[in-house]
Order: sequence, then structure tokens, then C-alpha cells
Amino acid sequence: MAELCELVGQDLADRAAPLAKAAAGLLENVEVVLVTRGAGGAVLVTRDGVWQGRVVGRRKAAYTVGCGDYFLAGFLDAVAAGKTPAEALAPALAAGTARAWSLAETTTWQQAYQAIATRITPISGR
Repeated sequence: MAELCELVGQDLADRAAPLAKAAAGLLENVEVVLVTRGAGGAVLVTRDGVWQGRVVGRRKAAYTVGCGDYFLAGFLDAVAAGKTPAEALAPALAAGTARAWSLAETTTWQQAYQAIATRITPISGR
């Protein structure tokens, strides 16, 4: 989220709607904007719509360093496998959360995806 604030030159509330509105302005130059919000989940903005994703259930984070990298790796892996950006949001959240919960070091990606439930909600279609 800090990177988005820096890109748009303003402080933003940590809520999906203001983040999505700010991110939409970047779509002139990119196809996808992903905004991670820590325990608050993530927001995905594309020309096709806006989605909010969250992990269902809470657990104390063991690690936070690298969670964004894992999130991005999960997203890119899913897109490379043929998923749409909206479909790739759940595996991205699972990958980042697997790192936070220390599952990434002890389970396979598939096991982590199955162990971490996510909820993806469309905010708007374009």
C-alpha cells in the first residue's frame, strides 16, 4: 500500500474503495495493479474490474518479511498457468499467507493453497 501512496502522491485510507480508485489511474500505463494490505488482504484493479481478497480465518504471523514477494510469486504462477488476474488473486493471497504463517517452508504450494481459505469479492466491473 505504501508503494501505491508513493506512486499517486497522496496518503490513502486502508480501505478497498479508495485504494481501487487511486490504482485505477495507473491503468493508463499498466494492465494490472495489485495492492497488498497485510492482514487486510489485497485489492486487484484491472480494466475489467476491481476485486478485494481476504484470507478467511486468522493466525498470528510468524514472518512478514518476504510476504509480498510470495504474494507476487503466487499471482504470477497462477497467471502463467492460464488463470485470469481475478482467478489468480486467491493463490496469491494463499502464497503470501503461507509465508506469514510459516507454511511455505514446511508444505508444498498445493498443500498451502488447500490449507488457506480465501474469499474474493468483486467490488465493481468496468
